[in-house]
Amino acid sequence: MPFRLCLTFSALILICTVAPATAQTRCGWMSAQTLDSLLPAAAPWRVMVGGSMGSCKFTGSGGPGGVAILGANQMLKSDAAEAAELARSLRNNLGADYRIEADSALGEHGFLYFPKSAGGAESRVSVSYVGHYKHVAITGQLVMPVGAGFDAYRSGAKEFMRAALAVADDAKATAEAAHCRWFDEPILRRLLPGEGFSQQAFGANSCMAQNGSAMALILSIQDGVGEDVAARMRDASCTWEAVEAGAMLGHSCSSGRPRAILQIRHQGKLLQYALAPSREPTPEERALLVELGVKVSER
Repeated sequence: MPFRLCLTFSALILICTVAPATAQTRCGWMSAQTLDSLLPAAAPWRVMVGGSMGSCKFTGSGGPGGVAILGANQMLKSDAAEAAELARSLRNNLGADYRIEADSALGEHGFLYFPKSAGGAESRVSVSYVGHYKHVAITGQLVMPVGAGFDAYRSGAKEFMRAALAVADDAKATAEAAHCRWFDEPILRRLLPGEGFSQQAFGANSCMAQNGSAMALILSIQDGVGEDVAARMRDASCTWEAVEAGAMLGHSCSSGRPRAILQIRHQGKLLQYALAPSREPTPEERALLVELGVKVSER
């Protein structure tokens, strides 16, 4: 189980890296007005990434010290025990490069962690969070303006994370988040075989599927991307080839984690699927990735 949990966390880190920061009008579980009252030190807050559930990120006015950023990613687990185990495992995997502060308000195994510099000094601008409630686990981060003290943000940031956890009580939102409209489950299950299969939508612009062991598929979505921009987005360290439905397939990348990437344009959107196992994807897996993209493009 720990390996599966670490994969889930790694996949979320990948989502934060590849998912487009497309502005949304609202976050389903936190309004900008509510956040203004929770964290007036950086008001007014604005939604940077939103959606009904999965991932929300806000930016705040930080004054001369720069902007403030606050966000959380929500993960649906099979039950409360698995959500708690994820938090416990993440805490156990953190080393001496972080100071850990337990916080039971974020669940029995909830905690904050503060990165340290090479010299051992604790960061004064960045705080990360891990929590769990019922079948939902979260990871979150607060980036403060330079010179801002954490005391002015501590209480409000905690309430933000608690609100992220409270979606576990919203059966409709969690049910909707458990399926991604840009996936086809029968093909996914062939691509990601295993009893631990799951999929989740993270806001409006990204989705993830995994098989509970060593394979994950990350989808990022961007609106209004032309072919010239899509071409510039292709990793030059990968081999790219044209495939069905006008899509482009990248593989055999010389840098980064072994992966296969499918770019396909559909309904004015650029869909980018990244298959990331712990080894180079096989030709059969790449073919299934193309089949998935073609199936979606036919809808």
